Amino acid sequence: MFDLRFLHPLRQGKGWSQADVAGATRINQPRVSLYERRGRRPTKGDWTRMERALALGVAREGESEPVFALATRSAASVGLALSDGPRIGVYRDSRIASEAARTARRLTARDDLGVVPVWLEAAFAEVIAWKAAGGAPADVYVVDESPDKTKTVAAVTGHALAVADWLNGTQGSAGSHVGALADAFLEQSQTESAAA
Repeated sequence: MFDLRFLHPLRQGKGWSQADVAGATRINQPRVSLYERRGRRPTKGDWTRMERALALGVAREGESEPVFALATRSAASVGLALSDGPRIGVYRDSRIASEAARTARRLTARDDLGVVPVWLEAAFAEVIAWKAAGGAPADVYVVDESPDKTKTVAAVTGHALAVADWLNGTQGSAGSHVGALADAFLEQSQTESAAA
């Protein structure tokens, strides 16, 4: 599930009104308004339809579900958050992306960081734009690809730290976040133990 605080800038980025979102998702317009203005939590079906309709970019043939990426927002736009390299990490599971966003927000104290749905084409377009602007070689990778939970937690935490470093302008200083890395790993392990 993407961050509801991004509903307005995602909608604005597509040039849509709330009525346009309602038409594209078959959710009635007053409910779209409740989600956007009041932060009311959508039903699972509404979430799924909004993720597909509002995802950054355009779905490629055969692509049925968007992935999720960390992003920053302003009043009318959304920008994917780069990490070291620079790289854009995408997630297949929005809950795991939300964990990475929470960790990165704790490290940066930035409230404009969250999770957005994105079609892979949009992530690759961001990388191409970065390279065209004279940036270093970049890529897109799936952070939560490993079936091994320990490796996934380590990859997610590492990505959150890299995004935090990028946003703070302190790339390459991940050693200063070793305590935060350990805390995040411990917190995730405790959450998994409690759920079992």
